[in-house]
Order: sequence, then C-alpha cells, then structure tokens
Amino acid sequence: MTEENSPEPAKDKAHRPGDEKSKRSKHDLRPSYAEGLQAINSSDLPAELRDALQLDHSNEYMERKFREWQQQEEQERSGALEGSEINENGTPGSTPRQSPSRPDKESFPYRGIEFSHLSKCAQASSKVWKNAYLSYPKLREGLSLKDASVLMKALVLNEIQYYAPKQIKRDAEARERTPGAQSLEPLGYAQMTPKSVRDLEEGLVGGKKVRAELTQLSYYFSTRGHTGEGHEARALLDPTCVPMIVAAKIETLLDAYEKVLDKFSNKPMRVDMETLAYGFKPDVFWNPKDIGDPNFHAVASAEQALTERIKGFELLFPCSQKLALTQSIHLASVAKWVIRLNEPIS
Repeated sequence: MTEENSPEPAKDKAHRPGDEKSKRSKHDLRPSYAEGLQAINSSDLPAELRDALQLDHSNEYMERKFREWQQQEEQERSGALEGSEINENGTPGSTPRQSPSRPDKESFPYRGIEFSHLSKCAQASSKVWKNAYLSYPKLREGLSLKDASVLMKALVLNEIQYYAPKQIKRDAEARERTPGAQSLEPLGYAQMTPKSVRDLEEGLVGGKKVRAELTQLSYYFSTRGHTGEGHEARALLDPTCVPMIVAAKIETLLDAYEKVLDKFSNKPMRVDMETLAYGFKPDVFWNPKDIGDPNFHAVASAEQALTERIKGFELLFPCSQKLALTQSIHLASVAKWVIRLNEPIS
C-alpha cells in the first residue's frame, strides 16, 4: 500500500504520533521517486549496482504508476458491480476480481530451453569458454578451468532462465538504436549494462581508474567486429561475446576481493565459486546497526532494494559469510545450475 493511499486513522481510536511510522516499518514501503533516488546515492553501494538500481528504479516506478492508472481507469469503466460479489441485499460486495496468473512460459519465454540459447555463445568457437578463461590471469589463478567454465555458464543460464518479455523487447530496441557507452540498460545474456562493460575495459570503478585496463576484452570485441561508438551494447547483444564479458566480470571480482574485507566480519574475503557467484549480482541486505541480529534477507527487485535502504538496511557486499549467503536468492538459483552442469553425462 502506498503512503499517499494509506487510510486515515480511525476517528474512534486515539491517534498517537509515530503510529504511521511504526505501521510502515512492518510492511514493505513503496518509495516515491525522490525517496528512491536518495536511497540510491550512497557511497556504500558498488558503482555498477548503483547505476543499475537508478535505471531499474526509474523504469519500475513509471511502470507501477502506469499500472495504477490503468487499474483506476478499468474500475471507472467497469463500474462498481463488475468483478465483485453481490451481497444478500443486492449491493456490491468487496471481494476483488482475481486475475489469473500467467503461465510460467509466458512470463519467462526462455525457460526450459536455456541450454539452446547458451549454445549460441559457442557459435564462433567450441572453445569460447576455455579461451575466455585463458584470457584472464587472476581467473586462471583463482579457479580451475572446469570450475570457471561451470561458474560462467551457470551465471549465464540463470540470467536466461529469468529472461522476461520486457528484456527481449529491450534487446530488440537496442539493436535498432545502439545505446552509447553510458547507457544503464542491462542487455544480452549477461544482463550487464554498456556502462559496466566500458568500465571493465578501462579499469574504472565509479568513474575512477582503480585497476588495469582489460585490453584483452577490447581486442576480442574487435575480432567480432565491435569497435567504435556503441560497441559495448553491440558486444552485449552478441552471444559469442558473452563468455569474455562474464569472465571479465569475474576477473574484476577476484581483483577486488584481494583488496577489500568482508563487510560483515571485517576479515579477508574467502574466494571461491560461491563468493564469486554472489558477487556477480549481490542481493542480501542486513542491519549494520545490530551485529547480534543482523537480519540477513534477500531482495528480489530494485524497488524492494530501495525500500530496504529507506528502512535502514544495507547491501551486504562484499561478503563471504555462509549464514548470510544462504539467504541469497540469486546464489541459490545459480547453485542449481552448477549442480546440473556437474552432473555426469549419461
């Protein structure tokens, strides 16, 4: 329930200051656009995630407002009787009309055929995953070829599994207009933004140069014909570039984990497939003001992430704490793909 639509306090009960605040803290908030932007602009968020949240918040906020407008228009057109039960006295009841849930295949068209789409990544070469692994020194040092290949494929399969019609539409529109290097639109099977790819190429975090340029990434793009303005978006939309992009992301995580401490324990990061998978798309929030009861919990959308920040919770990243990672929805989903990929071929 939105704050602006909250009912007035009952007149026959004493109304105490702070009641609304207490009530809101027990339920999910629906942040205003300004509240969302304020929650995003925080130094504790990774720059790439902050950019993605800003875009997702803008899109989801506008979509929510449009849906609310549509519902209001439909109610006005339908009249009070349509979609409600009739009481014994002949007046409309309050039971809302239930809309049928969409079939899973309609919500996620690629579900069940993820491997078919993943195979497009190897169209140019059957060794594309191996070549991506060999291209990055820290990746070679941190993981075996088998583990790295399984992790990269699992991350991509997970994104394909949850590909929604709006993402397919976004990709199609991007192919027509080619977004620039500053675009915050997640594209392609990696579901990364052109800006994040540009930052990987140039060794940037938050606009500042913090690591060496990944020239091997730029070079690979050029071999696939993706150079010049807009090459980041074109590469993201080219499945044959996805292994190199995902490997580059893992390479930067390995580099970062060497330099930072676990946000919860303040100890050196544990580096393995689990922490790298989580770092690809961290989603666990916590209460930093109560170490005894940190309340680890995952969020499933940008809008929910923003409401959590408004309530005082923070994103737990970087993180290698087992108890916290067990709450990650993203990690649990990727782990299922890791298991499937490690199953022996019968």
